[in-house]
Amino acid sequence: MKYFINAMGKVWQLVIFAVFGLALVFFPTHLVKVVYQIKGGVMLLFAALNLYACFKNPDHAPFGKTLIYLASGVAVMLQKSDTLIPLGIVWAMLILMECAEEIDEALHSREIHPIPLIWVAISVVLAVMLLSDPAEHFVFHMRILGLEILAYCGLNWWKSRNA
Repeated sequence: MKYFINAMGKVWQLVIFAVFGLALVFFPTHLVKVVYQIKGGVMLLFAALNLYACFKNPDHAPFGKTLIYLASGVAVMLQKSDTLIPLGIVWAMLILMECAEEIDEALHSREIHPIPLIWVAISVVLAVMLLSDPAEHFVFHMRILGLEILAYCGLNWWKSRNA
């Protein structure tokens, strides 16, 4: 997957992510209705790309991940809207795992930077909100994700212009 993303070029990556971020910010209620199709489709796309990698380079192929993406993608597509709560829980857990990694990195490097730690604290609060009631907070978190994506795109665009 990384090969395909890198081959796309930085400008196209930013454009695609910016459009996706805008859609998340302005149309989250519409996207919630099809989130299972998007998530299932992305998982099936990852499975197809990993399957291609398996055939192209069998020694370093992620065959286990391919099977997981394939099974998960099919399950999500078949479950349809019933997957919103599990997706919210998985999303919250991924956020919490990312926060734990950030905390561990700060503790091991012995360098405490306030901005990343503030970001971690906010992320933990948002993840706990999502865990407490995934169906209720899913739309809100989609908007937050859209804003994060737009900030990421803006930062990378700014860096590319000033480099």
